[in-house]
Amino acid sequence: MPLRPDDRQHKRYLDLAARIAWRGWGLVEPNPMVGCVIVRSGSDGVSRIVGIGHHRRFGGLHAEREALASCARLGEPGAARGATAYVTLEPCNGQGKQPPCVEALKQAGVARVIFAERDPSENKGGGAEALARSGIECVRSGASFWASRTSAPWRKHRATGLPWVILKLAQTIDGKVATRSGDSKWISDEHSRRWVHLVRGRVQGILTATGTVLADDPLLTPRGVPVRRMPGRVVLDSSLRLPVTSQLVRTATPDSPVWAVCADQADPATTGRRAALERPGLGVRVFRESGAEQLGAIAHGPRSARLDLRGVLAWMGDAPENGGLGMQTVLVEAGPRLAGQLLRHRLVDETLFFTAPVALGDALAPGLTHAPGDAAMPLVSTIAEARDGQSWRLAFTRRVAGGVGADAMTLWTRTR
Repeated sequence: MPLRPDDRQHKRYLDLAARIAWRGWGLVEPNPMVGCVIVRSGSDGVSRIVGIGHHRRFGGLHAEREALASCARLGEPGAARGATAYVTLEPCNGQGKQPPCVEALKQAGVARVIFAERDPSENKGGGAEALARSGIECVRSGASFWASRTSAPWRKHRATGLPWVILKLAQTIDGKVATRSGDSKWISDEHSRRWVHLVRGRVQGILTATGTVLADDPLLTPRGVPVRRMPGRVVLDSSLRLPVTSQLVRTATPDSPVWAVCADQADPATTGRRAALERPGLGVRVFRESGAEQLGAIAHGPRSARLDLRGVLAWMGDAPENGGLGMQTVLVEAGPRLAGQLLRHRLVDETLFFTAPVALGDALAPGLTHAPGDAAMPLVSTIAEARDGQSWRLAFTRRVAGGVGADAMTLWTRTR
């Protein structure tokens, strides 16, 4: 259905606000990414952008105040009077590290505010109502997917305590993630790997499983790109088989530890392995997860000790003062077994696929589908629409680099 003229304008400026908001990814957490665009109609009826801003860092100015300040920097002080502010998140209405944006918009004389998503905070929400009481028109618009997406990790974390989970998978054009022997280095090309490193340098945590560590011995750190933060690394390792000689263990430090998550009912032999992993100076910490029979349980190791995936994610998202890791965004880098469990139990929010233009042609090689004949269709497509009414949106697809033979990058976002 075509957008109405008002919706087209809302989408245009909210999309721009979202693009600006993404500049704060990896710098603003645990706050949300927020962008703001201030638009004023001239006497000729033409709309002009007079201010832009985004939340740059945790504790810094909010997007609305940045945008209002930019009006003066652009040489138009007072340009916000009578203007419309397009914001990806409802302006805050409470005192935090910064004063409420509602007051700044009122003082600037803004006439209208268009926002994409409500602020669910108990102490800072209600900004739209506060502005409306002051005579400022407020409209919530769902015209921009990306404007809603910018604050989605923060809103999910606020509502559920769970982090936003991004599942990264590399596959061949026939849907295979490794050879029959389990070798997966390297399916994707160097340009795709650079994208992965960029994402690693912005998320708060990386989740993997022992099988991936044993097969690939990965570092799971951002390298060769500007790094905004060093993510915490978490390994699902129910029986504590993580080798002390692995790159993960050797690069763990007390300031940047690696967490090994083992099962509460793990065999007694894990006691000695835990002592070896947690010896002073290694930087490895062990978390014993106890929710074995809950939704999302997955078996690891020879004794089939089980880990509750939802429980692990809840611990990763919980506040440090409660014994958690306080992570709002988590990147999953693992094989099809863990990926499938996370997807089946609706614990994945986004899937980032890198598809290489090569085919293995081996029906017994591990892939992302239930049946070998469906190999060209990724797991997201085969189960997302069929299970529990969940659905996915294709956010974008593009070639990672120009030219023939480049990998394709596809992002799917779960809509419910």
